[in-house]
Amino acid sequence: MKPVDVGSVYRGQVMPALSDMASAIGNKGVDVVSSPATIGYLEIACHHLIDHLFEGDEATVGVGFDLKHLSAAYVGQPVDVEAELVGNDGKRLSFKVKAAQGGRTVMSGTHVRALVHLDRFLKKDTALKPDAPDITFWFDVHSPWVYLAVHRIGDLARRHGARLTWCPFHLPRLVETIGGRRPLEENAAFVSWFRQDIEDHAEQMGLPFTFHPDFPLRNSRALRTCLYADDQGLVEPYVQRLTRAYWAEEADISDFAVLASLARDAGLDGDAAVAAAQSEDYKNRVETNTQAAIDRGIFGVPTVDTGSKLYFGQDRFDLLERHLMRDAGR
Repeated sequence: MKPVDVGSVYRGQVMPALSDMASAIGNKGVDVVSSPATIGYLEIACHHLIDHLFEGDEATVGVGFDLKHLSAAYVGQPVDVEAELVGNDGKRLSFKVKAAQGGRTVMSGTHVRALVHLDRFLKKDTALKPDAPDITFWFDVHSPWVYLAVHRIGDLARRHGARLTWCPFHLPRLVETIGGRRPLEENAAFVSWFRQDIEDHAEQMGLPFTFHPDFPLRNSRALRTCLYADDQGLVEPYVQRLTRAYWAEEADISDFAVLASLARDAGLDGDAAVAAAQSEDYKNRVETNTQAAIDRGIFGVPTVDTGSKLYFGQDRFDLLERHLMRDAGR
């Protein structure tokens, strides 16, 4: 793990979902944010403080909690979260954490996370059950909303024991084929709102964001590297790193050297990623995915396909979770 200074602080916001309520996990009638969900918000804050420092297949897992739940939090109002690194011995990281809503402290205390290597940490007994639900995540790094979604979809799938397929495709080609919508070509008032909306959502999630000054960039090479990352079992960290570079760091994701560097950041072979970006096979696979998206009725990204329903937009993930909970009989 790259060095991080004790005293470093992360501050962000989380918007509680209906599935976060105590009543959604069996505490009938208690329509406030549950303790487990609030703890989860604080874990996310700690993760955001350090996630860009991981090397290779590193990650952290929660191993200690000393927290007090002091007041109720409600759905429909953002929860402010704060994490301060107060200790780091190279194996365990200690954080001082706080969640607040409307100026009231909801939960506070300390949290400890252990540094792990995923190849050793993950065991065969964590494999998905044969009857696990299948969901497909259709995406293109060309969309800023995908940047937000890729920081949520993996955790969402894991919460519900779902088998998740990442399916990159060429959004501009799909839009051209189906006569789809181009939000940034709408009227000036809509474009102004659109930009405000994405910025507000990114701030709410605690993610840095800036519109790329050279948008739109050539996306084909990046899409091919997403398939390569998927083949290597590292699609989630790679796509998170790639979209962060595009939508927060003004990186040129069409540049081979940039793609190689981003691949290495995610634990991949940079040279192999560049080869994939130029590969005819990966080019054909992206084209196949694009046609499959058209055939499935995809019209924009991000879209999650449950097989029976399509959920368009990362702001529809609450509805997706309700669908998965209902199908699981919860």
